[in-house]
Amino acid sequence: MNHSNTINELQAMGLGAWLHCGACGRNRKADLPALAAHHGGHLPLSRVALRMRCTACQARAVSITIVWDGAGGTLGYREEQ
Repeated sequence: MNHSNTINELQAMGLGAWLHCGACGRNRKADLPALAAHHGGHLPLSRVALRMRCTACQARAVSITIVWDGAGGTLGYREEQ
């Protein structure tokens, strides 16, 4: 598993992704089904990340962390309000 996995592959493996803005520090869980619908599930998540912009500060400094998103929840991440 790496950032060259497609959105569809990540969903099929039961994985999720968290987005982090390097400019303002905001963390947010990625909505993989919405990203697949908008950008196409066949695209690697790394390519989709290049198009992303932070909704809080508008910076294009978004990094992605792929996480286990199965039973028991996501470990180590908490969405900021």
